Amino acid sequence: MFIMLSNYKGKIEELNYKYLPYVLIAPIILQIYSIVVRISNYGVTSSRYIGIFIIIFELVALFLYLFKKKKYIKYNFIVMPIFTLILFVLPLVNLYEAPIELQVMRLESIWKEDTYESDITKSDRQKIKDIYEFLNDYDNADKYLPKYLKMEKINKYLMDTKGEFEGIEQRYFSFTAKEGKIDISSYNNLEPVVYQGNSIPIDYIKINIGGVDYNIKENLKEYMKNDEVDNIVIDNGEGAALYISNMSFYFNDSEGNIENYIIEGYLLTR
Repeated sequence: MFIMLSNYKGKIEELNYKYLPYVLIAPIILQIYSIVVRISNYGVTSSRYIGIFIIIFELVALFLYLFKKKKYIKYNFIVMPIFTLILFVLPLVNLYEAPIELQVMRLESIWKEDTYESDITKSDRQKIKDIYEFLNDYDNADKYLPKYLKMEKINKYLMDTKGEFEGIEQRYFSFTAKEGKIDISSYNNLEPVVYQGNSIPIDYIKINIGGVDYNIKENLKEYMKNDEVDNIVIDNGEGAALYISNMSFYFNDSEGNIENYIIEGYLLTR
């Protein structure tokens, strides 16, 4: 913008060219304050990381404009590709990895290896929840987390303490099939499958079994009444069945929702 204004000779253009950078100092300071507050409260996200680079670019451009009477302002066009390289190419500091690494560092400062779950405060739990929700958008989040703290452990802690900190009563159910033989002689194919989801009313929870969206509400309700069953096999009524090897979920009593369910097993087809 400054270079474009310098090509015009009108008085208004000359005034803008001369004083506009000084006018921009106040908005830049406001940007810095705003992003510092957001990061201190919620950590670095991808959008905030971009915001940091925008502010740095603005400061560099301002410096180049003011330093030695605008002699080096033309080098702004060199700064831009350098920033692009950092944001999208360089490992660890690129737009994808840097926010994850910084959020993990924030998590480790709250939940250390020797931290007891009972010692985590309400405010720290909220921070952990915010970090978990951010990391949950990445399929490989566990890659960046320390060995003592994986996504499954964080999720279990958040679900177990939901009643205590959020006033939401939940019951946890976990099922593992008993060892033994299951007659699958009437089926031709066996394929391992995994189903997972969150916050679904139990009356509407469906999974795809052999191409059929099958409502498993009765199966879950029956299991919650009698959680000592040895095996669970769900037949879709059209030549396919699901043998469940492992299953875990939370049931929200007040809302009637199935929360954070994971169902592992084998799809049996003819």
